[in-house]
Amino acid sequence: MSDIRGGAGQGINVSTGRGIRGRGGSEANIKLSRYFSLNPGFTTDDPVDSNLPTGGRTRNRAYYFANRITPGGNLLFGADYLYWLTDYKGLQRGVDHRVNIFLQYNF
Repeated sequence: MSDIRGGAGQGINVSTGRGIRGRGGSEANIKLSRYFSLNPGFTTDDPVDSNLPTGGRTRNRAYYFANRITPGGNLLFGADYLYWLTDYKGLQRGVDHRVNIFLQYNF
């Protein structure tokens, strides 16, 4: 799954040379107008724990809320908020609050 950004960024357990299997995620798109949309979602990567080395990511998930503003032409503005949780095999949970703000020009 690591080829498509799955498996919590883990493709192979280097200590055993075996692949890491995983599963996970969903998103909604709510178009409020021609120029504005909201995108709430939840995503998860849940690798098979028995495939992981000590310290490997046993679960990676994020709850997020994004919006997109398309004022016309080729411009796109957006802002995202993500609440990210990562569990590790044998280590404490990691928590991240992430905000992304961007301007995109399509050509």
